[in-house]
Amino acid sequence: MTTVVETSEEEPLLTVALFIGELLHEGEEHTALADTPAKRYAAECEGLMEEGRWNDLLVRLLESSSIMYGKASDKDIETCFLVICNVVCKLPEAEALQAADKIVAALTAETTDSALRLRALLNLFNLMPYNAGKYSIILATLEYCTSTALVEPLLPAAKRADVWVKEWGIGHDETRALWSAFSKLLQGYKPASKDYFNFLIKYLTTFENDENPPLEKIETEAVLAAKEFVMNADLFHCDLLDLKCIQKVRESPKVSGTFKLLGIFLTGRLSDYLAAYKADPKLVEDLGLSHEECVSKMRLMSLAALGTEGESGEIPYSLVKDALQIDVSEVETWVVKAIGLKLLEAKMDQLREVVVISRCSNRVFESAQWAELRSKLEGWKGSVGNVCKVVGQLRAGGHAVDPLLMR
Repeated sequence: MTTVVETSEEEPLLTVALFIGELLHEGEEHTALADTPAKRYAAECEGLMEEGRWNDLLVRLLESSSIMYGKASDKDIETCFLVICNVVCKLPEAEALQAADKIVAALTAETTDSALRLRALLNLFNLMPYNAGKYSIILATLEYCTSTALVEPLLPAAKRADVWVKEWGIGHDETRALWSAFSKLLQGYKPASKDYFNFLIKYLTTFENDENPPLEKIETEAVLAAKEFVMNADLFHCDLLDLKCIQKVRESPKVSGTFKLLGIFLTGRLSDYLAAYKADPKLVEDLGLSHEECVSKMRLMSLAALGTEGESGEIPYSLVKDALQIDVSEVETWVVKAIGLKLLEAKMDQLREVVVISRCSNRVFESAQWAELRSKLEGWKGSVGNVCKVVGQLRAGGHAVDPLLMR
């Protein structure tokens, strides 16, 4: 079987050309000194390289590269594409982008050997020295991985996406396309369901300042985001309804029921959900949601609401029982669940039968929450100012400052 033989740095492309040529004409009889088709193919590629016709060279190599699949080892194929991809490092930006497009087209032309093709795409991404090229490569890679269900290898990319947007300085439309591509990749992949939801929100946020946003497209993605929030057992905070683009579509007959349900989860209690479900079960069923799972999540959301609304920081077991519509013996179980999900920081006083709340997550962050945060920050600012004033007075008087006073 034909294999790639390591050569000096000056001739790896020629080695790849000869390797592909031999695969193209494998099985043909010839003498050791014969002018074989493989050698003529390599010589043609060498001529293109000597003339600096890199894009023409790529076209010649890539149009024959498919012969490697099924005939060469994965290691040899990966090595050949690594050499081919390295061409982008030799070219000025405009030509490098053209070259990258050709390589991407060749790699994504088929869905067979998808993992091997993906490795080559990622190598191309890492070798590309220009930000515009990196953007186009990752976008094509996301689309390819979506079509081939190769999600896990790109999870690290999802974590880097925000950094890339800043580093590359890409425009508004490009950013929107990137968020859309990531959301499509992660849709239905449970280990990354939170990331999927966040990319949907980022995508919808890009329409906030558009004068004439595509309402039908917004409706489709907004319903996906609302459904994901309601069904996801790990999501408890959502500002989707605050988006201006959502305000424009939430009363549409096609999606109004979905946003009504989302509104109940964000601002209502279990009793509100049960009343809505009793009045119209299709509100839940048409979205493919489980009523039992919705009840379970609404119990947790209702418990969080009790924690944020209570002024004393203490919630009687009896109030939890009524709000969650459970037996009093189940109260502590649900409180423990909420603590485990970081909805609450709390302790339970079993003798007094009260839940003592020290911190609670808000389901939404609206003007009331901003006002509360502003008040707290102003209070902290005043406290810090007083401490600085005392320290300044002590130092002015020649007194040593006891570190314990700073605690």
